[in-house]
Amino acid sequence: MAKTNLGKEFVFALAGNPNSGKTTLFNELTGSHYQVGNWAGVTVERKEGICKYVFHDHITHFDTHEHESEHKHDESHNHIRIVDLPGIYSLSPNSAEEVITRDYIIKEKPDLILNIVDATNLERNLYLTTQLAEMETPMVVALNMMDALEENGFSIDVEKLEEKIGIKTMPISASKGRGVQDLVTASLAVAANHEIGKYPVTYKPHTEKAVNEIKRAENLPRLCAVKLLENDSRLISNIQNSKTHEIIENENKIIRDMETYIAEERYRFIKSVVKASVSKTGPNRQAERTKKIDSVVNHPIFAIPIFIGIMFLIFQITFGAFGTMLSDGVDMLFNVYFADFVSSCLDKWSVAPFLSGLIVAGIISGVGGVVTFFPQIMLLFLFLSFLEDSGYMARTAFIMDKLFIKLGLSGKSFVPMIMGFGCSVPAIMSVRTLENERDRKLTLLLVPFMSCGAKMPVYAIFTAALFPEHAGAVTFSLYFLGILLGIISGLIFSKTFIKG
Repeated sequence: MAKTNLGKEFVFALAGNPNSGKTTLFNELTGSHYQVGNWAGVTVERKEGICKYVFHDHITHFDTHEHESEHKHDESHNHIRIVDLPGIYSLSPNSAEEVITRDYIIKEKPDLILNIVDATNLERNLYLTTQLAEMETPMVVALNMMDALEENGFSIDVEKLEEKIGIKTMPISASKGRGVQDLVTASLAVAANHEIGKYPVTYKPHTEKAVNEIKRAENLPRLCAVKLLENDSRLISNIQNSKTHEIIENENKIIRDMETYIAEERYRFIKSVVKASVSKTGPNRQAERTKKIDSVVNHPIFAIPIFIGIMFLIFQITFGAFGTMLSDGVDMLFNVYFADFVSSCLDKWSVAPFLSGLIVAGIISGVGGVVTFFPQIMLLFLFLSFLEDSGYMARTAFIMDKLFIKLGLSGKSFVPMIMGFGCSVPAIMSVRTLENERDRKLTLLLVPFMSCGAKMPVYAIFTAALFPEHAGAVTFSLYFLGILLGIISGLIFSKTFIKG
């Protein structure tokens, strides 16, 4: 490791695609010592923390709890502040998250970009890598999920990959903590020496000339110069130099669709990298298994009936005989046995009848009325969590895409709506991950139509009182009535004040 200035604080910015393991790596690097807030002006979460790995000159050790007191007052080691940037697929200004990431790198100038790449989806993840490399900031690629890649029957020649992209690349498994210490050591060395890798993607000679001329004229990173050629409205609005506008105009006369051309060149390069560095080592049993499951749950005809059947089964178990049995058991335990025990104790201690009635008939019975529904809430959340973690919710979003397009939304809006069945608060918070503002607003209005867990006790009371023999079916119909009203409202909203 290169010699660095003692006591210097380095800022590492974590950047990567959603679901690439970025948050897992952030938690591994910082432990539980991080601050959570929002980026200025937008409701997008901002997380910062201090790296729990401590480095002295030429000495590296992992800072465990037993070493905390030893280094508490020691300022001779290098601190690393980790900034977790929002998960994005590219640096095009299509969402608030992409704008935040690009603006942060340009304006705040972190010492290093730590690009987390999902090794199992290398081709998709490297698109962002090619853009980040053009930001002209020291950078290290963390090749995550290497263990999962091997289980899928593939391997990556890390040295060949590093040679092709021209950026320091470190294989890791963030969920298991493998390779993380080596990753931070290598990253600190790159940041300390301000090592900027080569530009992975090159364009036609006249395009390269235009990019370099814009860079010099505007003093911007290479990526911003490329984005100006793509007619990035956010960047162009800040350009005052008439020469730059002339360069952009001339280049767009030569290449009519510059944005498509740039994307094609990036993917052409990425495909060559994947071909050279990725090799198959055995059968991909997981992919074969997934393909068989997808052929059923994503079937063009049976997919939606299967989903309705699964949800009906969940509600029948939750609110039918099994869920009712559990609720009755809790009711008996709390409102009978526990209440009788407390009542007998109060009688033995000669407590005043008023106070005894307040405790037994008021507090215990009141709390018991709520606790009784806990088993059903627990079952519903358990089933929804299982569907989400198994990947079925993502598949349902895919099959719902055609239906949601008619509402003016994408299938991605289905996920916040399904979360709304659990709790409306996190569901509404998750709306911010949608790509455009119109989708976010419309989904935000529709989420409350989904019956959340807080409404479930109300449903349970009325169905138990009015429809005791068909409680599960009635509750199921109430949930789907909410969905139906949401669809109708979505159609009205999308054709009136949220057009698009």
